[in-house]
Amino acid sequence: MLYTAKQKTHDEMMLDEILTKFQGKCVESQSPILKQCDRILRELIESNKQSIDDDHIDRAWSIILVDDDRFAFDSELVYSDKFIILSKKLIDFCDNQDQIAYLIGHMISHAVLKHYREPISNIKLTDWFKMIVLIHYYNIISSINPLESFESSNILKYFNRFDSNVKHWFFRKFCDFEKQIVFDEALENETDRITLQLLSRACFDIREVEKLIKKFQTTMDQTNKQNSSNDSGSAIDSNRFFMQHGFNELKLKNLTLHLDKFIAFREQCGCKPLLSKKN
Repeated sequence: MLYTAKQKTHDEMMLDEILTKFQGKCVESQSPILKQCDRILRELIESNKQSIDDDHIDRAWSIILVDDDRFAFDSELVYSDKFIILSKKLIDFCDNQDQIAYLIGHMISHAVLKHYREPISNIKLTDWFKMIVLIHYYNIISSINPLESFESSNILKYFNRFDSNVKHWFFRKFCDFEKQIVFDEALENETDRITLQLLSRACFDIREVEKLIKKFQTTMDQTNKQNSSNDSGSAIDSNRFFMQHGFNELKLKNLTLHLDKFIAFREQCGCKPLLSKKN
């Protein structure tokens, strides 16, 4: 896929921002938990690359795990460079590889469905104004490149650092706003249907998704109660991942509605039948 210059600039700055902010906090490549995530990612890609004609289903994807409370229950997608950035806390929250596969598959599905291009919904009028202003100035700043203009000037080289700092300041402000946006319900339902396809073809136990969503719901409810006496910002920070990906009763209802169909689809893909589990 060909990305616009703005998309690549956004992705490059986001990746640089995360790697700089969490320097020394990323899980090492030899860590068993990262190896497990990489293996699951490879299984999802290999099992689906012949069935889904999309350039996002390829071996170029890799995972970065951030082990830092400032990134707790959080995630990012770097589309142009194909990085899935996940909080280690999210992975630790999962009970087994099938639940981890859902998290990874869900992120890939957002990429496959090109949701970074979708219109933003559920935003107040005042927030629309803030976002428009931020995007306007971010685009202006991103289009200015004094590095080339002042390359040969000894007097004006201090603008190089100024240019970088200003761009990153606007970028951080934009990202802070962007992370408070709740994804549209229809987009999340669409994403989950693709995710269940990915998991089914890779022969994961898709019943574990239901357990994970219930666990997320319980955690989100508990966090909301704990933060009820504090400022609302702390609740947003704690529940950011849950809010962005719509972990609520509607998500669970939609999943339950399609689960039997995907269990049958899983067997059609040549997977061994799922054994009954005791409650």
